[in-house]
Amino acid sequence: KQAASQPFSETFSTLGIQVNAIVDPARTGPGNQFHFYLIGRLGQPVAIPEFDVSISLPSQNIGPLSIPLLSLGQGHYVATHVDIPIAGTWVLKLLVRTTAIDEQVVVASLPVH
Repeated sequence: KQAASQPFSETFSTLGIQVNAIVDPARTGPGNQFHFYLIGRLGQPVAIPEFDVSISLPSQNIGPLSIPLLSLGQGHYVATHVDIPIAGTWVLKLLVRTTAIDEQVVVASLPVH
């Protein structure tokens, strides 16, 4: 029960960037906040040309649902009041593009209670 009350947190490394992802509280309903911090090799926030996020629930054939992001400054993206309609193990998909040709997709399992 305690694990269900913890926010989701995951760190990805791709294309020389560290992406810290936090989803709080990661439960069903409209109150979820998604935060993403993009950190460069020297530990500084970095801006990139494209950063897109979506979630899907393959077991229920839902999605992908695009998560509309707002930039809160260099290397910090947020989406508030995100409605996750049902519980389950969602797939969090991040598209990271650092140049016109360098792009990578990273995925993680997002448990929603």
